Amino acid sequence: TNLLYVNNLVPFKTALADQCFGHGWYLADDMQFFLLVPLFVVAHSFRRRAGYAALFVGFWASITYSLWAAGAFDLSANVFDGSPQFEDYYVRPWTRIPPYLVGAATALLLRDFPFKPSRLISAVMRFVALFILGLCYFGAYPFYQGDDIKTPQGLKHLNHSYVALSKPAWAVALTLLCWPSFHRHRGMIGRVLELRLWEPLAKLTYAMYLVHPPVLEIMFKARRGGRVSFSESWWGFSFLAAASATGLVAVGLHLLVELPFANLVGLLRKRVVTP
Repeated sequence: TNLLYVNNLVPFKTALADQCFGHGWYLADDMQFFLLVPLFVVAHSFRRRAGYAALFVGFWASITYSLWAAGAFDLSANVFDGSPQFEDYYVRPWTRIPPYLVGAATALLLRDFPFKPSRLISAVMRFVALFILGLCYFGAYPFYQGDDIKTPQGLKHLNHSYVALSKPAWAVALTLLCWPSFHRHRGMIGRVLELRLWEPLAKLTYAMYLVHPPVLEIMFKARRGGRVSFSESWWGFSFLAAASATGLVAVGLHLLVELPFANLVGLLRKRVVTP
């Protein structure tokens, strides 16, 4: 199922968290989106309105289903509270595709409607984007408070809305944040995002994604000091340690696996193209 990129669907009802290479469920989602989105692009190539209409319908159909499922199955923003959120929502492609559709729509809009915002409009777009990102980031705060990990009854509707809307809203906010930079209104945010510092780190992100669970397993399950006493300082140092260790392992994986294979593919392409 991992090799065929269907491990987020087969077997359909199972303890997905216990499957081999558990976090690989998102690789399946990503490949399925990669194969599906060209259909929207084909529709757009025949008729522009049809392409945008298909993206719009797919986006809102997914959100509508997610809102219904959140209420019907009592899904929670807290993945660890015992609700069936992980299997019924978290890993399924029909609930996770809206951000991908936002990205596709953004690319098409940039080509079809090169709207160049003024400095004032750019500032407003960034403010709205940061506001939405803040709501997404801190919106789950009420659902993680107290000793009882179950969501309070009074927060049920807010909780269900957060489950269905937070990920699409995050993608929309990123579009608003980046759009001014695409048209040379970079501002401070654009300048930070364009720093060369991110280039080598960006090459490690995929490898870090692949290796971070084993690193965390070794760091925390191999410890012999008994229970963890949580504190902000402990959390901060643990995060820095885990991130650094994951980065070092990713460097080795990049140098020994990713880079050699990328060079090999480049050589093979050159031999095929060169007569």
